[in-house]
Amino acid sequence: MNSITTNAPRLLKKWQQRRAALDRAKHRALRNAAIMIDRAQVDNLSGPAIKAKPKPRNHPDAGRYPVPVRTGNLRNSTFFDAQRSDFAIVGNKAKYAMVIHQERPFLDDAAESVDAVEMMAIAIRKEVLGL
Repeated sequence: MNSITTNAPRLLKKWQQRRAALDRAKHRALRNAAIMIDRAQVDNLSGPAIKAKPKPRNHPDAGRYPVPVRTGNLRNSTFFDAQRSDFAIVGNKAKYAMVIHQERPFLDDAAESVDAVEMMAIAIRKEVLGL
């Protein structure tokens, strides 16, 4: 009877190590992207303080960034959560955040300003490939 030698156990171990490194890289990249999006959201909500009545919608400054600060509640209500490696959540808990967001999509614009794909590529190069 012929004897077969294989390197399957060694390959399996190597794959498991790479898979663990990939999971760590994915989690790190998602967390970093969530942090960066949250920071960009805060920047979008950090306009000069105003005490006067809000400007009418047809005013030339209406809808521009950064959103003027009246009480700081909107800016202080931002949050992010990146506990799992599959997804991250970035949002705003202020009751009126959606109303402001409809006029000035501060969170969407913050998300578009962050290159999450590049962050993932960097994390994979560091964690998995050691570059």
